Amino acid sequence: MENDETAPYGPFNCLIVPVGQTIEVHSAFRKARGVWLHGDGVSGPLEDTGLSATATKSMSIIWQDGIGVVTTPVIHNNGTEQAYFTVKGNAAGNAVVGLMQEGKIIWSWHIWVVNANDQPGDINGWLDRNLGALQDKINSANSTSMGLLYQWGRKDPFVASNRYNSEQNTIGAKNVYDASGTRIADSQTTESGSPYQSVAGIDNNLKNAIMNPFIYYGGIGITTNPAVSVGYHPVADWYCENAYYVQHKGRFEGQSHNLWNGKAQGKMPFDPCPKGYRVPRMQDWGVDDSLDENLITPLAGINNGHQISNYGVTNPAYGGNYHKSGWRYLNGQYFANPGVVGYYWSSTNGHHNRNDFNFHSRIIRHTGYNPVTEPFDVIQSYGRAHGMSVKCVADDKD
Repeated sequence: MENDETAPYGPFNCLIVPVGQTIEVHSAFRKARGVWLHGDGVSGPLEDTGLSATATKSMSIIWQDGIGVVTTPVIHNNGTEQAYFTVKGNAAGNAVVGLMQEGKIIWSWHIWVVNANDQPGDINGWLDRNLGALQDKINSANSTSMGLLYQWGRKDPFVASNRYNSEQNTIGAKNVYDASGTRIADSQTTESGSPYQSVAGIDNNLKNAIMNPFIYYGGIGITTNPAVSVGYHPVADWYCENAYYVQHKGRFEGQSHNLWNGKAQGKMPFDPCPKGYRVPRMQDWGVDDSLDENLITPLAGINNGHQISNYGVTNPAYGGNYHKSGWRYLNGQYFANPGVVGYYWSSTNGHHNRNDFNFHSRIIRHTGYNPVTEPFDVIQSYGRAHGMSVKCVADDKD
């Protein structure tokens, strides 16, 4: 299989590989150099790290959620403008591989290895499963249907919980392994699946996030001033220490709103979805993105014609299954509510006194609502440091 993309930023960040097949990833260095030269498209170039097409590169497996999911990628035509790498999928699962120069990661890709008879499909212009899921069955307690979790605006995934749980509490993450098949010990807690670092004192953490895709960066958020807090959840971002609400502009500043939200520019270089797909906007679900945050409202997309199960909700008009995969908290330390709630990011930026939307599918439990007869969905703002699911929509979706 070849992945020779001609997009300005090179190959997409998520590459689907059937078990037993090898993919060629061309223009990999162009991808890295393009982003380092242009940054997020708003704040300007990232710090110069001396990226050179002729410098010798190397590849590494940063993590994989099973033993032997992929082989260590191999660079061909190393040290030339024509350099590319190959990677083989050995077993169904997920991995993140990194392109390195002088021992530092300059870009990374999510390798999504799936069985040949259970490839991700399309349902009405939506990917039929969560990003990173190995199956699309919603009536299964198998945690491989959860997929992966993402911090808003980051391209690199994190593992989800290791199981569903019918109670509203916290449980641990799936195991992750290095290239040799050795379980990677978490430096902070065995429950979270990857190490955590605070963004205290950092105004722009984008470079660190690129070079450290395995680190879950946590935002602090402004919680002492009610004028710049968002409901119950603090305004917390992995990108910067604080986000400030500027009243006369009616929006937050200090963050980058451009990482996933391409609008007229098309798919952005940090979008985590595979070829042909992108992170959906709120209007892709038929939702007016000018609605206030924390508004409990029947969403036109999900509540009409749904079917409920113990593990999620199904609506064929909007891509089929939505799973109750829970979330990873903004401090990175635990997973909450898998099997109770499902949280889905949109790419839509927030308005007024909120920093972003997320698509929040509460199916089982919420105070004052009957979990069987009155399932509902909530538009809420969450700090972008939270880890939530992504359901990809087709690039050309109106």
